[in-house]
Amino acid sequence: MYTLTNSFAYLGITGPNYQFTSRQLLLLGEMLEFSDTMNRKIASSFLHELLVRPLEHEVDDDGNQIAIGDGVSLGGDKEWAKAVAELAKKVHSSVGEFEMVVSAVVEELAIPCRERTADFMQWMHCLAVTGLLLENTSSLRNLQVTAIEPSQLLHSLLLPAVSPIVL
Repeated sequence: MYTLTNSFAYLGITGPNYQFTSRQLLLLGEMLEFSDTMNRKIASSFLHELLVRPLEHEVDDDGNQIAIGDGVSLGGDKEWAKAVAELAKKVHSSVGEFEMVVSAVVEELAIPCRERTADFMQWMHCLAVTGLLLENTSSLRNLQVTAIEPSQLLHSLLLPAVSPIVL
């Protein structure tokens, strides 16, 4: 168990090995018990890193950013997003804790969107994490006491994202 927790804490891997290593750690995380405070803290840090990591993209010859994967789900893959959500729900298993943690990340990612400084990829990333939150919320009541309130979520992220002109 000590090796795994060190792997969570020191995941400084970048490039093509990042997704593979993260996926392996997600799979190992499914087998752990997070009743120990230190394991929960390390796993929480790992999850935060996964949630705030920008969507991977390429830049074409004209300078346009092109999302790798589906461009809608966290990490560009519905199964990846599901695995992250499952581990997050296991680590943050108290009532409303999952919603509180993920909504804090949404609030952090929403700052450039609200300030109208976000580019396309930042909007898509913020909406992907928002989608992960909404798809995995056990009850809408749990969203009432989160870092970003449901009305803020609607008016500052969801409606501007679907309107043809961001107001």
